Amino acid sequence: MKKNGFTLIELLAVMVIIVLLFSFGYPAIKQALSYSKNNIKNVQINSILTAAYNYTLEHTNYLPEIGDTTYISLARLKQAGLIDINIVDPDTEQPFKDDVYVSVQNASIPSGADLSLIKKEGNYLYTFSYNDTATFSINLINSINDDNTIDVNDSYSQPSSDNISSVSYEGASLTGYNTIINVVKDGYMVSGVDTSKVGIYKITYTVEKNDKIASKTIRVTVNDETAPELTLTSSTITLSVGSTCNLNEYATCDDNLSDSNDNGNCEIIINGTVDTNKAGSYVIKYKARDSFGNTSDTKTLIIKVE
Repeated sequence: MKKNGFTLIELLAVMVIIVLLFSFGYPAIKQALSYSKNNIKNVQINSILTAAYNYTLEHTNYLPEIGDTTYISLARLKQAGLIDINIVDPDTEQPFKDDVYVSVQNASIPSGADLSLIKKEGNYLYTFSYNDTATFSINLINSINDDNTIDVNDSYSQPSSDNISSVSYEGASLTGYNTIINVVKDGYMVSGVDTSKVGIYKITYTVEKNDKIASKTIRVTVNDETAPELTLTSSTITLSVGSTCNLNEYATCDDNLSDSNDNGNCEIIINGTVDTNKAGSYVIKYKARDSFGNTSDTKTLIIKVE
């Protein structure tokens, strides 16, 4: 008799073999992934260390005297254009925070140091470090929130050090710090918030005072919530029987983004028809709608065919 399919015993045997193969292979796969992740992180950190080195070539005041140390934040390297602003930390799979930093020492490599975090150039040691931001508090003025939404063409307080009301470290007020402000839109560094166009901005305020470095990021969303303006040429129009009638000619619309690159042009929606071969009074309803879904009030046009 011909056998169709597998028996239960055969299926169980196959499942046992698959489980055994997985149990033997999983540790090796996990180890390989971990090794690859560490390699990527070392590459990223080396990029930051190299950027810091290049920064000190242009800003020699960051090269310390013997026995001293200077500190360069990632925010400063981004602002100088020496590092990708979207450089990712493989541990978190998110961009490195702007308050990670490189310390520059005029000293020898200490015994037992993690060499993957250190770059030696001449007499200087460049060491990558994470910052303990839990000891910091950066407070902005009351008009700025962590998440801000404004309408197109509304006023907004542009990023400035004046927007920082206070900074504290371990509960005590911190003064005499430097401020770096980076504004990013669509993955690119920009000079500020352009309120004439829709978009989402990430603004990072970074404060530096020696090794005391911290950052605070807020978000600003510029939305178009303004309805387009609909204008009728008249409220009543009279046509002769047999004449032509183009309903689009009797209305125009204007949008607040019509002159920008944000595709803010509006469309006119018409409800109603006119039969110019038949005398009568026709009611036509008009609306205007922009590309963001904002809709004007309905306006009515009476067309009389006589």
